[in-house]
Amino acid sequence: MYAWSVISNNAVRNLSVVLLLCAVLVACARPDAAWEEARRLDTPDGYASYQERHLRSSHAAEARTRREALLAERDWSVARNADTVDAYSEYLKKHPEGLWVGKAKERVVAMTATPSVEPTMGEDSTEEVVAPSAEVAVPPLPLPTVSSEPPVAAAVAPAPIVLAAPAKVTPPPAPKVFVQFGAFSSAEGAQKAWRELQSRHVSLRDLQPVYRRSGKGATGLHLLKAGVATRADAEKLCRTLQAAGQACLIS
Repeated sequence: MYAWSVISNNAVRNLSVVLLLCAVLVACARPDAAWEEARRLDTPDGYASYQERHLRSSHAAEARTRREALLAERDWSVARNADTVDAYSEYLKKHPEGLWVGKAKERVVAMTATPSVEPTMGEDSTEEVVAPSAEVAVPPLPLPTVSSEPPVAAAVAPAPIVLAAPAKVTPPPAPKVFVQFGAFSSAEGAQKAWRELQSRHVSLRDLQPVYRRSGKGATGLHLLKAGVATRADAEKLCRTLQAAGQACLIS
């Protein structure tokens, strides 16, 4: 009887341990499953919901970063489509450290600049007309002579055409830092990859690709890069892309 009681107690204890382990495993698996669902949706609301339900998860910081990147991409698309001072100002207000702050400020400056106009004599200008005094004797006008020959039209010299000097266009500064997205065995593969990247990531749509050959012969690779103005811009771009699952490195 005592042996049966011991066996029963051990079985109950083992069962309790197994149930506790199962509960721990289920609890550990829930955040991961929720994280995969948030990544599948890839929306600001999905990541916000994940943050609220799993504050202590190891993916909480990544969810916050990705949510901020999606909101910045959405607001930049709205500003670009509207292309107004108010739209760019709204973007700068919401994202003072955003990836497109420099371009938004450039557009605001360009749209608010007032060209200088030289004053010209308009239709409203008046000239003083002095009537002749009555005391001044006006000589009689000579009678016109009638000629049998047809009148000859006086030659009128054409007015000279003055061409305005073309406005001086300042070329954009050359990029100083490059962000690399991959290496490909052919130039066609690199170009195709760039088209796919631009279609998936709004942050790349204003950038120009740079293709560079690394190595010689059959072992050479075609590097795909894009240039930005500063290293800070490159780091912001990489963080945005990495949050979306796209690998990149600064070169």
